[in-house]
Amino acid sequence: MVFGFGGTKSTVTSSPVPPGGQELLGSGRVQQLKQQIRQEMSVAHAQELVKQMTDECFRRCVQVPAGTLTAAQQSCASECMSLYTQAWAVVQRSYIERVQEERMG
Repeated sequence: MVFGFGGTKSTVTSSPVPPGGQELLGSGRVQQLKQQIRQEMSVAHAQELVKQMTDECFRRCVQVPAGTLTAAQQSCASECMSLYTQAWAVVQRSYIERVQEERMG
């Protein structure tokens, strides 16, 4: 049994733009492509987070897999996911702050 969402791992692919190619694409198109890549990377990161959280919480909370989860396993998984999400949010905020500080000086 798996907690969370299923899916396949997303990969971001793009064709290289040759030197001077940005003029051929137009700056609006370049910005659109950059935004699309950022969105695809966000989806890939979210999928990876869910996969890691699912794997870790299942490993911690379900020592002996069976057809259904016990109440204790359900509670453990719920608490594990909550803590994992909270920890991830703290790490993400710290990372964003660090990147912003580096950009400023």
